[in-house]
Amino acid sequence: MARPIKATPTLKDNDAKNFDKRVEKHLTKKLQVKTLPCLDKAKEIVFSCDFNCQN
Repeated sequence: MARPIKATPTLKDNDAKNFDKRVEKHLTKKLQVKTLPCLDKAKEIVFSCDFNCQN
């Protein structure tokens, strides 16, 4: 049987203020897009002429 889902905790006073500060701090951070080497390798394999699906 599945376990019941617990209620979401409610933050009050200092906890709520600290949480808001952390969220606002992280909203200004810019994300960096990185290309993973394994993705490039996968693209080469899929789009190369050597990779043919033959029935």
